[in-house]
Amino acid sequence: MLLIIKGLKLRERFIVTHKIRSIDPYPMKIKGLCTMIIVTNRIKVKKGMGAAMAPRFTAPGPLDSTKGIVKVEVLLTQNLPDYDELSVNTYWESQEDFAAWRNSDDFAQAHKRPEPGSEGAHKESPVLGSELITYEVASTKEIAK
Repeated sequence: MLLIIKGLKLRERFIVTHKIRSIDPYPMKIKGLCTMIIVTNRIKVKKGMGAAMAPRFTAPGPLDSTKGIVKVEVLLTQNLPDYDELSVNTYWESQEDFAAWRNSDDFAQAHKRPEPGSEGAHKESPVLGSELITYEVASTKEIAK
């Protein structure tokens, strides 16, 4: 897999299959072999709300400076008749880094519901349900063009 981390130049990228080396660009050195994971939060939302909600997951915030986060992407499932579905994929250097994020105060704050009686409490949530799925990157191939 060709892994681009924090603006590394083309010649500084490492190609590794089946496992990905964790790279710290400040200074440039290899920390060691670790297993990259992708965590997908598959979220069902009310029809018509998916495109409006997607940018919230990639807006600047505390996740940007969290140890081990590589990237975030949001996919919108096409052609569903009854609801919209977002797949929020977060790429992590390790399971431990993701677990640290899940247990952090920043995570709790980002997922906090409005307090009863507050301005946002009376609004109905567009979220119908969600499912968290974790994948280990087992093999990749990037096509050079």
